[in-house]
Amino acid sequence: MRPIMNVIKEIGIATKISIQTFLSLSVLCIALISISVIEINGAMKQQVMDRQVVNLNVAKNLLLKNNTSFSIIDNKLMAGDTVINENNQLIDKIHDLVGGATTIFMNDLRIATNVTAANGERAVGTRLAQGPIYDAVLVRHERYQGEADILGKHYLVLYEPIADKSGTVVGIIFVGVPEAEFFSFVGHLTNQIIAYSIGLTLLLGGATVWMARRSFAALNKVQGALLELAHGNLQAEIPHRDRRDEVGKMAEAVMILKKNTLYAKEMETTAKQTEARAAEERRSVLDHMADQFENTVKRVAVVISSGAERLHSASNRLSSLAGETSEETSSVAAAAEQASANVQTVASAAEELSASIQEISRQVHQSSSISANAVTEAERATGLVQSLAEITNRIGEVIQLINGIASQTNLLALNATIEAARAGEMGKGFAVVAGEVKALANQTAHATEEISTQIAEVQQATGQAVKAIEAIAGTISNINEIAAGISAAVEEQHAATAEISRNVQQAAEGTRLVTSHLSHLVEASSEVGKTSQGVFTASREMGEQVTSLDSEVDTFIAQVRNG
Repeated sequence: MRPIMNVIKEIGIATKISIQTFLSLSVLCIALISISVIEINGAMKQQVMDRQVVNLNVAKNLLLKNNTSFSIIDNKLMAGDTVINENNQLIDKIHDLVGGATTIFMNDLRIATNVTAANGERAVGTRLAQGPIYDAVLVRHERYQGEADILGKHYLVLYEPIADKSGTVVGIIFVGVPEAEFFSFVGHLTNQIIAYSIGLTLLLGGATVWMARRSFAALNKVQGALLELAHGNLQAEIPHRDRRDEVGKMAEAVMILKKNTLYAKEMETTAKQTEARAAEERRSVLDHMADQFENTVKRVAVVISSGAERLHSASNRLSSLAGETSEETSSVAAAAEQASANVQTVASAAEELSASIQEISRQVHQSSSISANAVTEAERATGLVQSLAEITNRIGEVIQLINGIASQTNLLALNATIEAARAGEMGKGFAVVAGEVKALANQTAHATEEISTQIAEVQQATGQAVKAIEAIAGTISNINEIAAGISAAVEEQHAATAEISRNVQQAAEGTRLVTSHLSHLVEASSEVGKTSQGVFTASREMGEQVTSLDSEVDTFIAQVRNG
C-alpha cells in the first residue's frame, strides 16, 4: 500500500487529471450501458409480449372463419367444419404469417403444432405438463403469458383457452417465441451499444488528455520560472502573465514573489550597512562604559580590601577570647559534674531505702491479709463444727426413736409368741417368725445403744474443737491488730522517705541542668572559636579574591576595548 501511494504522489497533475477523467468516463459508460441494456431488454420483451397477442388473434381468425366455433366431435377438435387434429398445413400457414411457434391443444393434448420434439418430429400427441400454466388455463380458464420450458427449450409464451358455444373449455391455443432468438437479437443490439460507448469513451478520454496536457504545458513553464527564482536567479522571465485564466493568475503571483524577493535583497543589504554602523557606535559606547566600570570596581576593591584587613584583626581577637572562655567554662563544668555525681549517689540511696520500706509495707499488708483469711477460715470451721454437733444431736434423736420402735417391736413379738402358744400346732410357724422378729429387735436395741455411745463421744470432741478454734481465732485477731500497727508505722516511714527521695531528685535534676548548660556553653565557646577561625580564613580569602577580581577586571576591560 505504501509504494502505491508513493507512486501516486510522483505522478504529475496533468496525468492525474487525465486518469481521473478517463476513470469517470469509464464508470459513466458502464452505467449507461447497463441502464441501456436493462431498458432495451425490458422494452423488447414487452414488444414480444404485445406481438404474441397479435399473433394469437391472427391464429384465431384463421381458425374461426365465418363466425364458426370450436367443438369436439368424434374425439376430434373442430373449427366449424375444419378438423384441427394433425392439420399441419393450417399451423404452417399461421407460422408463415406471424412466425414463431404455434400449437393447438384439445383439452391438454397437442393435436397440431410446429414445435418439434427431441427426435426432430412435430410434438403431436404430447400433453401439457402439470404446473402453473395448466392451472391457469384449464383450471381457472385464464390467459397465461410469460416464460415457460417446452420440451426442453425456453420460450416466451402466450396460452389462451378455447371454448365451444356453451362456454365449455375444449382446448388451448399457444403462440410463442424461443428465448434464444429473442436474446440473440438483444445481444447483438447490446454489443453494438457497448462498442459505440467504448469508442465514444476513448474519443472523449483522448480529447480530455490532449486538452489537459495542453493546459498544463503553460503551467509547467510557470513552474520552471518559479524554480529559477528558488535557486536564486532573480533575472528569470515569468511567462504567460498576459493570460486571464488560472495560469495567468499564477504567473502574476510568481511575478509578485520575484519583486518581493528583490525587495528583500535590497532590505538585506541595507540591514547589513545599518548593522555595521550600529556595531561601530556600540564599540564606542562599550569603551566608555568599560572605563567607568574599571574605575568603580577599583574603588570597591580598595574598600573591600580595607574591610577584610579589619575583619582579619577582629577575628583573631574573637578567637583568643573564645579560647579563654572555653577553658573557664570547662573547669566549672567539671565541678558541676562532680556535684551532680554526688547528688545522684544520695538519690540512689534514698530510692533504695524507699524500695526497702515499700517491700516491708507490702509484706506487712500480706501478713494482715493472711491473718484476716485465717480468722475467716476459723470462723467457717467453727460454723462447720457447730453444724456437725447439731447433726449428731439429730442423729441421737433418731436413734432414740429407733430404740423406742425396737422396744415396741420386742413387745409385739412377745405378744405374738404368747398368741402362737395359744394357737397350738397352727401357731408354730407364726411363733418361729415372732421369735426371729424379737431377736432382730434385741439386736437393733444393742446397736442403737452403741451408736448413742459413739455420738456422745463425737459431741464431746466437737465441743472441744469449737473451743480450740475460738482460741485460735482470738490469737489471730491479736496478731492482725499488731500487724496493722506495724503497717501504719511503715506507711509513715515510707512517706517521709519518699519526700526525701523527691527532694534529692529535684536537686539532682537541677545539678544535671547546670551541667548541661555548662556543656552547651563549652560547645558554644568552641563554636565561637571555630567561627572566628572561619571568619579569619574568609577575610584572608576575601583579600585574595579582591586581588583576583582586580586582575579579572583588567582582563575584562582589555577584552571589551579590543572588541
